[in-house]
Amino acid sequence: GEEAVQKLMPYVDRAFNGEEVSFEGSRSFADGRFRHFQTTYVPDCDDSGYVKGIFLLLVDITTRKAAEKAVDRLAQQFKLIIDAVPAQICYCDSHDRYLAVNRTFGEWLNVSPDSMIGKTPADVFGPSAYATMRPYIDIVMTGEMVSYEIEREYANGQRKIIEVTLVPDVRPGGEIGGYFVLGVDVSDRKEAENELRVLATTDSLTGVSNRRRFLEAASEEIARSHRYRRPLSVVMCDIDHFKAVNDTFGHDAGDKVLVAFAEIATDCVRGQIDRVGRLGGEEFALMLPETDLEGARHVAERLRQATEALTVDYEDKTLTITCSLGVARLLDGESTIETTLARADGALYEAKTSGRNRVVMAEHPSLQLPATLSSNSSAA
Repeated sequence: GEEAVQKLMPYVDRAFNGEEVSFEGSRSFADGRFRHFQTTYVPDCDDSGYVKGIFLLLVDITTRKAAEKAVDRLAQQFKLIIDAVPAQICYCDSHDRYLAVNRTFGEWLNVSPDSMIGKTPADVFGPSAYATMRPYIDIVMTGEMVSYEIEREYANGQRKIIEVTLVPDVRPGGEIGGYFVLGVDVSDRKEAENELRVLATTDSLTGVSNRRRFLEAASEEIARSHRYRRPLSVVMCDIDHFKAVNDTFGHDAGDKVLVAFAEIATDCVRGQIDRVGRLGGEEFALMLPETDLEGARHVAERLRQATEALTVDYEDKTLTITCSLGVARLLDGESTIETTLARADGALYEAKTSGRNRVVMAEHPSLQLPATLSSNSSAA
């Protein structure tokens, strides 16, 4: 037909000019089927280079085109899935250039994913951040999958903890063509883990260390004390007549007293060094690293005075309390804190039986401090 001839003539002219030409087309054939085909014109030249004619190769590529269409459709569907995943997914070649970036990653950075193509992590995150990533990139480029966590501030000012996994792109011949990157935001999981850790190690009422965490920390401090030959002291504390507070005013009042005492105990110690623990009921303990017996006595006396001056408002009443304290230091050869705490507890017992509201040192003659009891100390 004339229309088909007009379409073909430019390719024919190029072939008669000595050029091999290949192109694709499609049409319905005599059997009624619609076919895709690839046409190739190869010029037939004589020795002088004159084109005598054209060899024509017509190949039916209908099946191939159907397969390519299916692949394109799958690729589009796969991209839709990748873009919908709430995680960073991208691919970098062996020169660290981004060749594919999903939509989530672009949203985290507040940029178009297409704008990242051809750039490197150093371009996107800066040299300092890239220096942190580089050791892991070196590992993945040896063919080994590697994971790490990194905390980063993104475009909206939100800080995320990202769990990054790098997967090598291993080609059939063993060559590493690049690597895939999967970055998952684990901030919520980390926060939940921290909350669980706090719940497991903190007294839920007062917020100080619970007995388990206090003893674990004590084991660590004992090892450090013996290793570096540094002093370690403990103070056992007991709120005087606490049962009377519960019996007279109720457990809510008792809880307020416990919380108030824990707060002033925390204020009396060094926040990043010392530790306050609630061992049970109204019994508290202080762990004082780098503190000898006399230094621990000063801390205990400061807490005693602060407790004596404390007032706790409950409903229409003002409660006052006192406390008794026993002080002991870690001795050479003591490998567990229980022994030291037992001696401090013995000193605490002596403080209570000798009048309360006083500090007694386990390895000293009892230090009898004058007790100035409040007017309602018998009730509190």
